[in-house]
This record gives sequence, structure tokens and C-alpha cells, in this order.
Amino acid sequence: PVLPFQNLVVLRRVLWILSLLYLFRTVSFLVTTVPSPLPQCVPKYSTGGDVEAYLRMVGKMVSGKVSSCTDNIYSGHTALATVLVFTFITYAWHWTFKLYALMHGLSVVVSLLLTRLHYSIDII
Repeated sequence: PVLPFQNLVVLRRVLWILSLLYLFRTVSFLVTTVPSPLPQCVPKYSTGGDVEAYLRMVGKMVSGKVSSCTDNIYSGHTALATVLVFTFITYAWHWTFKLYALMHGLSVVVSLLLTRLHYSIDII
């Protein structure tokens, strides 16, 4: 039997897990930076040592307006795909949905590895 608001409970759980993962990802941005996997990448920013300018630049980097030419551990794409796969495996009512979710999640991970936009440690 379907409970009232059961879908909202599942959505709340998924959003809670994603918010924690992205919070951890934000912390990892602050403490771990590795060079970009793209050799032709050249940073397009300079702060000149000004703290206020640095904070403005961080805001622009978060919004995607400025490229930092660094890669950060860990991949948000992989985190999202993993959470969605486990959600389907846990809550799907038929094994075909579970199999589809698993195959789709694996294809996301393989595609991320093949594009070479992330280091493999970011994805693992």
C-alpha cells in the first residue's frame, strides 16, 4: 500500500543526502586543489593579494563566470548519479527499473572517465 506523501518523503531523503554531499564537496574545494586535467587551460583571474577581490573572484568561480583551471576532489556529477542510482535501487518496485538505473549510472561514470575532464580519483 502507498502511504500518503510517500513520494515527498523519498524526495526529502534524496535532497538531504545531496545537500550533505555538496556540503562535503564545498569543504573539499577549500582544502584540496589539483591542476586541471586539460593541459591547454590557462587561469583567467588575478587577485593581486586583495582579500575582498579574492572573495568576489570565488563568487564568480562558483557561478562559472571565471575559469580557475583547477580540478577539485570530488566530482559532483558522479555524486548525483550515485545518489539517483541508489534511490532507484532502494525504492523502485520492479527489477527492470533497478537494472536500468544501474546501467545508466555506470554509463555516466564511464562517460565521465572517457571525456577526461576529471581525474579518475575525482570519480572514484
